[in-house]
Order: sequence, then C-alpha cells, then structure tokens
Amino acid sequence: MQLKRFTKSESGSSWNGGYSSFGRMMSSSSKNSEVIDFPLEGLDMGQYLLDKEEGKEYLYDCYAISNHSGSLAGGHYVAHCKNSLDGKWYYFNDSSCGPCSKTELISNTAYVLFYRLRE
Repeated sequence: MQLKRFTKSESGSSWNGGYSSFGRMMSSSSKNSEVIDFPLEGLDMGQYLLDKEEGKEYLYDCYAISNHSGSLAGGHYVAHCKNSLDGKWYYFNDSSCGPCSKTELISNTAYVLFYRLRE
C-alpha cells in the first residue's frame, strides 16, 4: 500500500506567466510529512471486497515498511522489516541494521506499507 506523500502541481512565477522557455507549464511538487497512523496487525480489508467468502476474515498484518526522507528531487530510503522467525522488527539503513521498537515504525516518513493476508 503506497501512501500518497507527494503532490504535483502546475505553477509558475510572475515573470513568465507560469511557462518555461519551451512553452510548457512549469510544475512543482510538495511532500505531505504528516504522521499517518496505520495498523501493524489486523488491517480489515473485508469491507472493501465486492466478492468475498461468507464467514471468512480478510485480516492483513504488516511485515515491512519503506520509509522516505527528503524530497521528490532526492532523498533517502530506510526499511523496517519484521523477522518471520523471531517476530521482532529490524531497521535497514544502507550498511547498518539492527533491532527497533514498534514505536519507531509509525512515523512521518512511512511511504510504502507491505501487508500479508493472515492465515
């Protein structure tokens, strides 16, 4: 699930009426840096399904988060992933990795959320 963090808008400046020297409308982007609260466990998607089995639950659990800091023009990605063997969360940042707490997972840099259907 990708969180919409970037908004592209056409804009211009007063000196050129909003157009580049090639006659194209200039655009810019802005980033939404709000904290979006999302469930790590038990995301119920059943209400959004048109064709679902009677009595079946459609619960999803988060197992990874891709975080982006910076702007659309450049930035940095850090991943948080849940280890399927020990059930603990870990961060991966270039050449470093280590354990992290659940309180670090929901932040204003969360960008892509990875969920798995609960068995």
